[in-house]
Amino acid sequence: MAKIFEPIRVGSMELKNRIVSLPTVTSFADRQGYATPQLIDTYRKRAEGGAGLIIVEATYMRPDGNMFFGMQGIYSDRMLPGLNDIVEAIHEMGGKACIQIVHGGRQSNPRITKLPLVAPSAHANPFAPGRDGEARAMTTAEVHQMLDQYVESVALAKEAGFDCVELHGTHGFLISQFLSPFTNKRDDEFGELLAFPTELTRRCKKACGADYPIVFRLTVDEKLQEIGMQEKGITLDLAKEFVPKLIEAGVDCFDLSNSNFETVNYNVEPIYFTPAGRIYSDFAPITKISTVPVIGRGRVNDPRLAMKLVEGGQVDLIGMARQIIADPLTPRKMLEGRYEDVRRCIACDIGCSQRLFNQVRIRCAINYDFGMEYREYYGAPKARNAKNVLVVGAGPGGLEAAKVCAERGHKVTVWEKSDKVGGMVKLASSAPSILTRDLWHIIPWLERQCNALGVAFEFNKEATVEAIEGGGWDAVILAVGASLAKADIPGMNHVKAVYLDDYYLTKAPMGPKVVVVGGQEGAEAAYSLAKEGKQVTLLSTTGNYGDAPYIYILRQITLQQMIGSLKNITVMTNVKVKEFSNGKLLITDGEGRDQALEADTFLMALGRTSNRALADTLASKQTPNVFQIGDVKQPRRIMEAIHEANAVARSIN
Repeated sequence: MAKIFEPIRVGSMELKNRIVSLPTVTSFADRQGYATPQLIDTYRKRAEGGAGLIIVEATYMRPDGNMFFGMQGIYSDRMLPGLNDIVEAIHEMGGKACIQIVHGGRQSNPRITKLPLVAPSAHANPFAPGRDGEARAMTTAEVHQMLDQYVESVALAKEAGFDCVELHGTHGFLISQFLSPFTNKRDDEFGELLAFPTELTRRCKKACGADYPIVFRLTVDEKLQEIGMQEKGITLDLAKEFVPKLIEAGVDCFDLSNSNFETVNYNVEPIYFTPAGRIYSDFAPITKISTVPVIGRGRVNDPRLAMKLVEGGQVDLIGMARQIIADPLTPRKMLEGRYEDVRRCIACDIGCSQRLFNQVRIRCAINYDFGMEYREYYGAPKARNAKNVLVVGAGPGGLEAAKVCAERGHKVTVWEKSDKVGGMVKLASSAPSILTRDLWHIIPWLERQCNALGVAFEFNKEATVEAIEGGGWDAVILAVGASLAKADIPGMNHVKAVYLDDYYLTKAPMGPKVVVVGGQEGAEAAYSLAKEGKQVTLLSTTGNYGDAPYIYILRQITLQQMIGSLKNITVMTNVKVKEFSNGKLLITDGEGRDQALEADTFLMALGRTSNRALADTLASKQTPNVFQIGDVKQPRRIMEAIHEANAVARSIN
């Protein structure tokens, strides 16, 4: 048996394996922080997946510590029934239940709490910069009151039946604000970085018993230097000093992470951070010196990588957050050796992190059922009548539609005009010198599922109105996507112009000096070309760049940081493109100055337009039972394609 499946003790508690379902705020609680059926059933499904420890999402311990609409709270004994329902749901499935307890400190959200911000020291609030976002430093008496209320919440967790608690000491929240020299400028007893967390741990042990396990989520590195900040935060060397003192105070297990709010992209790692699992080089030194178990986390979306990290001793337990959202049954499938059946997270963060930061309930871009566990139509219930269904297009939306229709008992045929599946994902995952390969994971998984369900594929098949109308289909799902918008710039036929898709898919040769026209989809290509050694100018017609429809905010921040780190890229925003003349591109820059740009190659990346011809013709002929999903409606993201595919496939009866 692989080491990851072996039992392990955390204090007095034994876990059946070394896989941990990590806490992720879902925003499934009600507006007062009480558990809802949606929240309870989500954790039941996670526990069904077989992880040894299920850590329930960050839960605020008093009202002024809330950060998100729909965040769960643990500040009143009136919350006990809902919290106990979560515990029982986890226990019914054989897991151990933990709850992560947190206060946002300077990162609380005053839009939600309507209360003054408090923190170890006066500091700006990232959620509300400016005068109204300045956190007030707590007095010494207020710090002691905060400790008392933290302990009361931990005692409530034990009363609710949780097997252990996790104190959230990372990501720039209150405890880590005490731990970090970046945010702790106090001159009283709590100016000593470890004073608050060690006192809190000791008080929790005293209140709940020495044998009640305490897990501590610890920041290993705030990564401030990575974004050019001069102030010192928590570093690996400092974290190594913290470990023995926290253990002495009573910590039974560490759950390691990185970052604070300023460096949040080092917490929720986007696809550009490769290879997956690279963060474990930060964690291994902590594991080496710790005398209690250590949990690692950070974009582990490959079961074999998870096993390797535990086997190699980098950590004692593997934590998964986004991966268990993408496939709650990941641990069980690993134990059964069904590695290829695991729906691997693509690290797009569109449904989870992006929606969380937008203050709405999270979803999963590739797992439509996440968050739907409490509804009667969870899963893909059998159709009342089996139908003959045609899906046109084998991108992610078409494949998902075919899979769900087949699961419901329909006979499904897929027509694809190219010779392979993938659609837009073939392009999005193929940038030559920027690593976006994780996006591809969903395509072979969907293809395997379709093949196992008996879906018939016809490749190199061009769909026509005549073929569709003469095929005897009960329903037709159009998932024909979008195409790169053609540039209409006067004089373009007199220069070497290459379209983005040709650079990505056919590796069209590029000269040493390249102008990229299109700052949104073109941003990744600009970085890729610069990494190849080209001299690159990136032109954006807006005031921003790297903001393609499929790029969410943390990925955009990271992309902009990566571009900013290279000296051979010039970014120009608010540009007006006029014409080509004498081999040069004439533009007006953001300050109103006319310029003539020279290049060996001009790369065109001007967005996408929906492939509407077939859909519009069928609509004009009023062909019945024709559905449209994904980019054929409007160029958007993989989440819309997959979710619309589900909505349509579940409606065909």
